[in-house]
Amino acid sequence: MKQITLLLTGYIGSGKTITAKYISECYGIPVFDSDEEAKRLYDDPKFLSQVNEIVGGGIIASDGILDKKALAAIIFSDKTKKQQVEALVHPKVRENFRLWKETKISPIVIMESAIALQNGREGFDYVIFVDAPESVRLERTMKRDNSSREKILARMKSQRLDPSLADFIINNEFDFHESADKCIIDLLNKIANKAVFAGSFDPFTNGHLAILKKACAIFDTVYLGIAPTPNKNR
Repeated sequence: MKQITLLLTGYIGSGKTITAKYISECYGIPVFDSDEEAKRLYDDPKFLSQVNEIVGGGIIASDGILDKKALAAIIFSDKTKKQQVEALVHPKVRENFRLWKETKISPIVIMESAIALQNGREGFDYVIFVDAPESVRLERTMKRDNSSREKILARMKSQRLDPSLADFIINNEFDFHESADKCIIDLLNKIANKAVFAGSFDPFTNGHLAILKKACAIFDTVYLGIAPTPNKNR
């Protein structure tokens, strides 16, 4: 059976991480945290040096590691540099995701990413979009990052996401659990391996039964369709 690849995304402050954690813990679906993976890339001095050159310097601290605040200040104020950094980061993260999912025996895997949808949905079978009103997302992010309203609004404005590309929407304004559960149930119903075994079955023979049993061993759901046959009396 083909491994189903999901993208879980959404605007900043929508609650992607907590939603991904809930889905992973409750449904056993492995989640690849692309944001954390992107951060790990900066542990490589060569990669950090490349990014430093792109943004014009000033993002390497005295101890030789990334100055996250300095990088954020640059890329969220300069659209061109942001795109150049993303063009370097995204392919590496996607390749690491490909290698990661090959190690998973789960029939479904999830990439959690804030920005992957900006490049379209190619490579993903389904997209789950976590959403909440802007005022809620702003308050959450200000509290989480201990940052000013102006800085968070600038970051929110820089996101280029199109919710219409999503197959499922999880509303995370209040309690997201019910919305997340419905999303996963709808998803499982959509991707279920189904088959139809139709006939008059007049009569239903041991041969029919053998086919039905074999089908049940292959498919998640088998529908038995019985057609009326006026020319038969059984």
